[in-house]
Amino acid sequence: SFRAMSFQDFVDEVLEELKKFSDEWKQKLKGDRFKNFRLIQQITGINPEEQFKLFLAKEISQIYTNDNEIDDSLFDLAMWAILWEAYRRMKRHEKN
Repeated sequence: SFRAMSFQDFVDEVLEELKKFSDEWKQKLKGDRFKNFRLIQQITGINPEEQFKLFLAKEISQIYTNDNEIDDSLFDLAMWAILWEAYRRMKRHEKN
């Protein structure tokens, strides 16, 4: 059931679907970033959702300050934004 799913579980689920769809996209999305989220949570106590928001803010500020150096980070940013929005809508839908 989606009801009890954390953002992390949700993304794992999405990645599972993506695996059927495209290994390349799965690699693009996964990388080491999720291991990093879990490690950072152990060290700082900041949960993945908050880390994600901080990450987004950092990425966006970098994009605006280094607009000559936009590369895969923009792709990553778009993917994370899409996943976060999907998760948020799913959670909001559960409350109604």
